[in-house]
Amino acid sequence: MNILLVGGFMKYISDANRSRLIDYMNRNGMDAIFLYDNEKHRDSNLIYITGHPTDASAFVLANGSTALFPWDMILASRLADPGVQVVDTLSSFGGNETKAFHSFFEAAGLDSSGPLMIEIDPMCAVGKADYLKKIFPNATFKVSGAGGYCSVLNDFRAVKSEEEIMLLRNVAGITNSVIHKMEDYIREVGSSIREVDLALFVEGEGRRLGADGISFETLTANADRSWGIHCYPATTNSMLWKTGLALIDFGFRKDGYCSDVTVPMVFGKVSDYQEKIVSTVFSVYDQCLSMIRPGVKGSAVHGRAIQVMKEAGLPVMPHGLGHGIGLDCHDPMGLREGPRDEAAKGSWKDYVLEQGFFTSLEPGIYDPMAGGCRYENDVLVTENGVEVLTASKLLRFGENDD
Repeated sequence: MNILLVGGFMKYISDANRSRLIDYMNRNGMDAIFLYDNEKHRDSNLIYITGHPTDASAFVLANGSTALFPWDMILASRLADPGVQVVDTLSSFGGNETKAFHSFFEAAGLDSSGPLMIEIDPMCAVGKADYLKKIFPNATFKVSGAGGYCSVLNDFRAVKSEEEIMLLRNVAGITNSVIHKMEDYIREVGSSIREVDLALFVEGEGRRLGADGISFETLTANADRSWGIHCYPATTNSMLWKTGLALIDFGFRKDGYCSDVTVPMVFGKVSDYQEKIVSTVFSVYDQCLSMIRPGVKGSAVHGRAIQVMKEAGLPVMPHGLGHGIGLDCHDPMGLREGPRDEAAKGSWKDYVLEQGFFTSLEPGIYDPMAGGCRYENDVLVTENGVEVLTASKLLRFGENDD
């Protein structure tokens, strides 16, 4: 895999994985895979396959040909993988996408009016699927399910290459610098600090340190709102410095790759019960971190977290212990239990940890009467264990300062 070649091009999928994808298509009788990304339907598989980040359609054919049909031709000409054919639908086909699609298929020796087999993303909008059926009236469209191309790409993307790990280290470094600056900032502003002040500080510092942007909307919750897993609204004008448990959940994006951390905070003197929540969360984190190594099932690590919370007599977290991180803030793989709904079990996979997996580790306990505590770092599964790349920590602000 080549990273950051001259001109801004970045290659994400390795040649070996591209070959495996084509092999999957030929074994399963697929003539084409259709990828689609716009503001209402983001799909990181587009950038993974083509190198182009957003707002485009793409086809991958079973003969290995890939074509990109971008909205922004100038951007695509600079960012797309040189091995991908970038089609200027407007200049070459007068904006007629049907003609552009047919031309690509026919140049590859496929009859666009014939009985093609085309696989599409399960999240592809119904309107877009109907549109494709009009363009390829005799094609059969398969929604990618368990074992489909989405599963194949999930497995590829779950295991990070050395180059991807380098990029994840870079964005983790920015995140760690912000965590360090954040503590000093809160102490400097003192009891007048609001949730929104901290959110704006964190996002601004990340930008100043080189982040391309945030990887998701920053969540800042004071003692009145920290019981929410994802508080709503994400950030308010309310005072952050209130006696009790608080947190900030944030992340950055750099060169396409993401970070995601939650920093728990304690303001003032809290109750013994609240201290128990905090200490249990950190105990869960330490015990689960010690389990992470190749060969361990993600569900087993999650199960240990639940066991510790139950033994402590505390509310059990209603979310998974961790999720993959990469091109998406929630990338393939995870540390979680299987679905209880029979209808959902077919598409769920209990990942066995491998070297190169990159995941969040984020135990949390939430009580509407006492507040919540979540502690989250980003960790890399190594050959013999685990490496923590981010530096989240518990921040305490004095009993007499509120």
